[in-house]
Amino acid sequence: MTLRCPYCHGDVDETKAVCAACRAEAHSACVLELGRCAACGCADFEHILEDDGWSVVDASPGGSRRHVAFVRVAPRELATPGATSLRLDLARREHHEGGVLVGEATLSVARSEVLGALRVELASESTRSGFLGLLARRTRPLRALTLLGRGRGLYAPGTYRASFRLPLEGVPATRDEPGAPEHERLILSMRLDRRGGALVASGEVRVLARRAPALA
Repeated sequence: MTLRCPYCHGDVDETKAVCAACRAEAHSACVLELGRCAACGCADFEHILEDDGWSVVDASPGGSRRHVAFVRVAPRELATPGATSLRLDLARREHHEGGVLVGEATLSVARSEVLGALRVELASESTRSGFLGLLARRTRPLRALTLLGRGRGLYAPGTYRASFRLPLEGVPATRDEPGAPEHERLILSMRLDRRGGALVASGEVRVLARRAPALA
């Protein structure tokens, strides 16, 4: 019997991922592109081939594995940078609901030093106009994952790169209409603890609401 990928409908060979919920088998590349199972919508997968370098990691703030992300760590580049630094690059800063946030973290280490784990967090930051014009702010973590390390460890000099694909299924659309009493924005931030002060990089992300299909 020939198995067909529920996303592209092509034949599924040994390069496959298996949905943890419905056990549907799909191409690893299709899973990485869609960010969830095309058959049932689950975002947790098993058996994504390590040949591609991608691994499935927990992206739930509380560690419940309700949400996952895909991470690939490149081999360390031996070129010694001028200073220890952290950079965040995003393929796009605007997405539709249910899309996939794609980015890369670049850590440049000038000399051997003990550093913490490199963590990424997607948080919702809402601002509401309150009594007498005062602003009330609230921050709510939506996703959290580790790109490099598991705790404090010694990093050799060089450049470290980690790519990530973070499914946005369940992340609400951004509310930032001019003149609205409440605004909500999404902030993607990275943090790496080190002696003398943490390295931090961040950027704002917008999620657009899905448009309802036009009536015929």
